[in-house]
Amino acid sequence: MKYLIYSLLLIFLVNVSTNAQPVQDGNQDLIIVPKESTACEWNPKRELKPSPVRCGLNDLGAPNIGIYDCGKSDNCEDHCVFIQCQVI
Repeated sequence: MKYLIYSLLLIFLVNVSTNAQPVQDGNQDLIIVPKESTACEWNPKRELKPSPVRCGLNDLGAPNIGIYDCGKSDNCEDHCVFIQCQVI
């Protein structure tokens, strides 16, 4: 009975996973399911950040503000793209 349950579970897993690849290991079939992709989608949000290199400094020596689109890169790291200096 135990082997019947394992066999049914194995058939279920093969049918559920379209990318599953059976591997022969002795008397048993093992199912290897590939890891899901960790790629992130670029979905930028506007952010204001101090930008002394691109936008310079104000009269008090504080950095002027830059406008950035920030989000996750393809490999899921934080990434910002400079758009322009904020006009006050």
